[in-house]
Amino acid sequence: MSTEIIQIIKTLFGTTKLGVKTVAVFVGFAFITAWLPDGVAELFKQEGDINIALLQIFAPILFLIFVWFKLRKIADNTELLVSVDKNPPKAKGLILFLSNNKNAEECEGVSNIKDMQSNWKQPLVAIDFHKERLEYLHILASAESFCQKEQFERLLNKLISETKKVSVEFFEPIDFEDAKAIFDTLKKSFEELKQSGCKKSDICIDLTGGTKVVALAGSIFALPEDRAIEYVTNKGEVKVYDLIYKQAIQ
Repeated sequence: MSTEIIQIIKTLFGTTKLGVKTVAVFVGFAFITAWLPDGVAELFKQEGDINIALLQIFAPILFLIFVWFKLRKIADNTELLVSVDKNPPKAKGLILFLSNNKNAEECEGVSNIKDMQSNWKQPLVAIDFHKERLEYLHILASAESFCQKEQFERLLNKLISETKKVSVEFFEPIDFEDAKAIFDTLKKSFEELKQSGCKKSDICIDLTGGTKVVALAGSIFALPEDRAIEYVTNKGEVKVYDLIYKQAIQ
């Protein structure tokens, strides 16, 4: 499906997930909004049927009032839930944030990820977790860590030999305190991965190596489209967080 068609669908329906309910609501609104002006026109016709005119006017109004109350009730009973998957599936495409390593000398002598003490340990744990299926690795670096990309790639190939077959791409450095730049780069990275053949379910965004602004912007980016975001704990556990809106249990 072309990008233009997807944008048209999203503009009309507010989503690209075209379920039966989505189409039914859209058709209902289209029918009602077309019927209302016909009723007004019929009312002012000299030979118009007053009963039909009133039906065409008041039926849409009552329907819209019903829908308004129904949507308001749904909104009031909807809550944001965070589900945590402690045993997530392996990703085909991984988007990884990488901060500056202030203990860069460690990289020369280390021979095992578990022995690392620097802030690059957790991003490497994330890559190691997905290595069995990983094909594309997008690294979103700060200006400082971008200057260390060759060092990181050497360390990556040294500690995780499987990544020699992985397509590794460093994006242009971004300010980790600029939420818009982070959001825009995430969008660009995500689109590139989809064009490479990755489904949405094949892609994971790792926020471990970023700042608080990265975590915020990444969560906002992931929420509307149900995209997977992960975080590596200090204990080396890879957890995927799914932020979803769900009807509250009465």
